Amino acid sequence: MFDLHVFILAPTEEALLSITRDDLVRVAGHYKFEVSGSPSKAELQKKLIDDLRDCGVLGKGPADEPPTSPTPGKVPPPTPSKASIELKRLHLREMELEWEREKSKLKDRQRKLKDRQFGNEITEHELRLKDLEFN
Repeated sequence: MFDLHVFILAPTEEALLSITRDDLVRVAGHYKFEVSGSPSKAELQKKLIDDLRDCGVLGKGPADEPPTSPTPGKVPPPTPSKASIELKRLHLREMELEWEREKSKLKDRQRKLKDRQFGNEITEHELRLKDLEFN
């Protein structure tokens, strides 16, 4: 699934070649590139790659070559960038922290229940002792 924020952090030509036409339109909108008419996906990819190279977002390369993929109809997945890896790491850390918080809450609840139960046992024990004292 395409994530525009991840793309913005580490834009690659490979990512542009592997996303849907709608996602290409979202990328164009983010960079405020005008999409006039109804260009095909390939035309939109080429225009975006050229425009992103021109404004320095993508590295300079052969802008005249049309986007191609090794196997027609099948685009290899893009290699993850350092930024996307770091984002995933941060997300995992957030999940770990949330898990630790939930685990801590559960332990607190268990401790409170145990304290209540232990407190009740003491009370029952004290009541039995008092009953024995009066008898």
